[in-house]
Order: sequence, then C-alpha cells, then structure tokens
Amino acid sequence: MEKFKLPEVWGDDDEIYSLFVPIKRPRHLDPVLYDHKVSFWRDLIVSYAMHNRIAVVTEASLTKLFKREFRSDGVTYYPLCLHQVLTDMMNNGLLNVAKQDGMFSSIMSWGLEWVIKKPASWVWAFIQGADSLNDDLNQRSYESPDTPLYLTEHVAPLCKQFIENLKSSQESLIHGAHVYMYDDFDDALVSFFEHTPTRLFISNQLSERGFVKVESSTPVTLVFLLTEKQPINLDSKTLASIAHLRKTMRQISQDENRLSSEIAARRARVRELARNNQKRVALDMLRRCKQLEADLARKTQHLTQLEALELKISAAKDNRTVLNAISDASLALKQTTGGLEGLEDAEKTMDEIVEAMDDVNSISNAILTSPDSFLGEIKDEKELTVELEDLLSEKTLPKKVEQDARERRLPSLPKDEVGESDEEEKLLHILGSLDLKDASSSRARSNPDAHAAQ
Repeated sequence: MEKFKLPEVWGDDDEIYSLFVPIKRPRHLDPVLYDHKVSFWRDLIVSYAMHNRIAVVTEASLTKLFKREFRSDGVTYYPLCLHQVLTDMMNNGLLNVAKQDGMFSSIMSWGLEWVIKKPASWVWAFIQGADSLNDDLNQRSYESPDTPLYLTEHVAPLCKQFIENLKSSQESLIHGAHVYMYDDFDDALVSFFEHTPTRLFISNQLSERGFVKVESSTPVTLVFLLTEKQPINLDSKTLASIAHLRKTMRQISQDENRLSSEIAARRARVRELARNNQKRVALDMLRRCKQLEADLARKTQHLTQLEALELKISAAKDNRTVLNAISDASLALKQTTGGLEGLEDAEKTMDEIVEAMDDVNSISNAILTSPDSFLGEIKDEKELTVELEDLLSEKTLPKKVEQDARERRLPSLPKDEVGESDEEEKLLHILGSLDLKDASSSRARSNPDAHAAQ
C-alpha cells in the first residue's frame, strides 16, 4: 500500500496554523471561514480513512495522527478544532458512535442526543437568557475524545471489498459454495484490516448487515457467505468434518516443515562434526537424524491418508447417504493431535465410504508397496559410517549422481561415494509407493517414536 500523501497546504506554516486553531464563530456568523476549516479537516479525515481501510476513528487518535512540527518556533502543534469538525460531521450524518452492542443502539443514542438533549439545552439557555452559541461550538456530540466513531458511508463498501478479498484469498471448504473455517475468515480479516478497531467493528457489521452467517453449533465454527447463492443440500456436520480434516492436515504440514528444518540443521551439524574429527558424536547425531526422517515419513503417510479422505468427501457431496456416513469423520478425528491419534477411526470411516460408493475406488489401489522397507530399523553403524563419508564428499562427485543412484538400489552396500541428492531421490521413490493397507501394521510399531518426536 502506498504511503498517504498530505495536501500541499500542509507545508505552509501560516495557513496550516490557522487551520489548527479552534473555530471561534459558528457557521451562521462566519460561513466562509467555518466551511473552509470544517471541509479541510473533513476531506483529510475521509481520504486518510479510505486510503488505509479505516472505518472507526477517535478524536484522540486523529489529534495525535495529524500533529505538526513548526520548526521556526521549535514546537509541535496539535489540531484543536477536531472536536468541532467531528461534531459537524455527526450533525450531517457522516459519523456515528460505534457501539459494540449493534447499529440499532448507535441510532438510538444519536436520536436521544439530538432529538431530546440538544433541544432541551437550547430551550433552557433561552429561558435563562444566556448566550450558548460559544458553548455549543465547544460541546461534543459524543462522550469523550476516546469515544469510537465510525464513518457511516464507508462501512458497506469496506464490507463488500472484504468479501471479495475473502473469496480470492481463502479456499472454500467445498467447490460450488462459499463456506469457510472461522480461522481462515479471521486470518483474512487480520490481513485486510490492519487497524484493529476497524477490524473488530467490521467483523460485527458483516453479521449485522447480512453479509455472512457464523455457525458455531458445529465442532468447528463455520462462516457462510450470504451474499452468494449457496447449494441447498449443504450439511453443517459434513462441512465441519471437512474443516476438521483440513485443520488436521495443516497441523501435520506444519510438523513436516518443522521436522524438515530440524533434519537439515542436524545434517549440517553432522558435516561440521565430521570435518572436526568428532566422528563418534557425528554418528550419534546422524542416527538421530534417521529417527527424525522415519517420523517425517510417517507424518507424510498420515497426511496422504487424510488428503484421500477429503477427496472422497468432496466427490461424494451429491450422495446424501454417503454424506451422512462422512459426517462421522469429525468424531473419528476429534482427538487427533498432529494427525497421529484417532487415525484408526478415520480409516474405519474411509472403509464405510468405500462400501457405500461403487463409483469411488479404494485409495490403496493407487499405492503399491509397503513402507516397512523404509520405516524399518535404523541402519547399523557400518551403514551410518558409509553415509557419513558420503555427506563429507557430496560436493566432490556431482557427475556421478545418476550412476551411483542405480548402484544404491542394489541389495549390497555401494562401493562408491554418493551425494545427498541420491538419497533424496530414493526417499521420494519410496514415499510415492506407500501402501495404505499396511499403514495400520506399521503404525503399531511407529507410534512410540511418533509421540517421542512430538
């Protein structure tokens, strides 16, 4: 976002000083000066708010925002007429008090002030014979300088802009509809509205003005866009199941990224130790790296299973019977933390889906071999020593990668040194051929390691 530009008159000390001092005479006595000063500040406030996506302001915050240094005098001045400008804007319907309990309360508060309180004060001043014009110029139409005020003409446009941003920046839970997890909805609000008071106010206004509906009765809070036509067969329990799956997959993905970074850091440390002739320490750390790599592979396998389950749910969204079965997926994954607990129940749900749908093939048909060969026991010390030597020499043999990769696929240990890229190619090949059917048996052996890694 480009930086907001102040008007050219801001650089004129004499002119800007006259705009900073309070308004001395009301509009009916000096309409030219009154309108000049009020219009300057009104246009400045509105343009600044539009530029920065701000709907809620306070007199105190604006006073601090628009302070100006007068270098010739060596002082900093603050605008002293903003309470008069904001009151004028309220009188013309451009501002209103922002209440957390809703727009209706704001309208009632404004009506009470200007329909009852103000006329009563004028009548009392007339009876007493006092000149209240000067007092009225200095009286606020709101309680204090910290009272939040919202720009009435900006709320609806900002709501519409945010809805368009939400649709483009966040992924709906299902295709053909606009339903989002509340976490995604909140992330979009934080990204779009950097100004916190505006963000909180707009979040409330989106519901009050009929832009969105928040469904909190489901295990995962959902947000429905009311501005878009939604399919009539949306099932909240099914959508909550998809949302729970998606949250679980994101958590596993975060764990994968964390493990990948930790493995890379440890391998770099292994190389450093080996170069410093600390071979024993390097071997121990390399052994722990292998344990982390095994844990990473298990998480990748779990993520693959959950992605397959989400695809099945999406494919079955038009089958009412299957949707009812899929809605139980949220219960199966209710206790899931990082995708490692409750997976047995999730797989049972997958089996029920397979039985209910003839047109959906089993996930395991696309996966070929067991991960046992990869998730087996950690290499013995001789193999670790060979790999340690490979790590040290990986930069010296870039041209032998392809040949050494073929040799590493043989049952016997490689005689030549290979780089880390060969190992990554082998791991990718094995991960691409994991068998979902064997996941339960491998999980029985790997669960203690998984919990230890977490």
